[in-house]
Amino acid sequence: MRRSFALAPLSPLILAACGFDSGGLGGGGSQGDGAELGSSSDTAAPNTTTPSGTSTAEPSSDASSAAELSTASSESSGTPPAESSSGSTAADEDSRTGAPEPCLDVLWVSNFEDPSGTTDGPLVERLDSLGYEITFVRDDLAVSSDADGRCAVLISAVSDSADVGAEFYDTTTPVVTWEYGLFEAMGFGMGHGQDGEFDIVVVDDGELAAELSGVQTLYSEVGRINWAMIDNGQVIATRNDGSGHATMFAYEPGATLENGSPAAGARVALPFSNVPGGTLREPALALFEAAVDWAAAH
Repeated sequence: MRRSFALAPLSPLILAACGFDSGGLGGGGSQGDGAELGSSSDTAAPNTTTPSGTSTAEPSSDASSAAELSTASSESSGTPPAESSSGSTAADEDSRTGAPEPCLDVLWVSNFEDPSGTTDGPLVERLDSLGYEITFVRDDLAVSSDADGRCAVLISAVSDSADVGAEFYDTTTPVVTWEYGLFEAMGFGMGHGQDGEFDIVVVDDGELAAELSGVQTLYSEVGRINWAMIDNGQVIATRNDGSGHATMFAYEPGATLENGSPAAGARVALPFSNVPGGTLREPALALFEAAVDWAAAH
């Protein structure tokens, strides 16, 4: 974690030891060398006259002692270099330009107020382990304003697409869904669920691919793979049958959806579905994690 530091003023005891009073004035009544204290514009020093009559400033012995003590104090305390002309230190600038804190507040839409005991259980546990704060809402009670202020809306396959409909189509909050019955309502084109399939082929190498590539098995038992025929989205994975049908795909905010309209916010469609008795394997969980992280960052 980066820390910013500011130069601390010398204590009254140190100043007194050097012949300075609390206002920074030495026994001679002239102001000490302020350059070491970050105030070069107010520096005053006694003048001497050269043989040619030109006046030159000489630092007093008291001021030199204070400067040396200030330098030693900075070095011993680990104080970084002085402030820049803008008034900020390099540490301050690094802090301001560093990565923002991740957004972790997500809305989970499903048939249950708490789906942790359903086939969504492993997904809920995955987000819990990552520190996400999940608010659950039943699909028949969900309204678009529930998305306000959230990092992402997650619409589970353990939901009724007829109850959710296009409720979250216009929200600028990112939406991640693995309910293929909502694909058309979300502008993704007609969604399909192919029973008897459990493999996909990861064809993208971006962050949504979760560092996976090639054939990946999503279920420990036979399952159902979501897919759609798309032209505009970013395809992350396809069916493992040579058809090229997209099983995981995404849209950046403003990207053209399959219905020709711009996406109001980031959108991700996931390949796995709600299959009773099916167990999601690590590749499915990794893709889910990558999708939520990507969406929440948008």
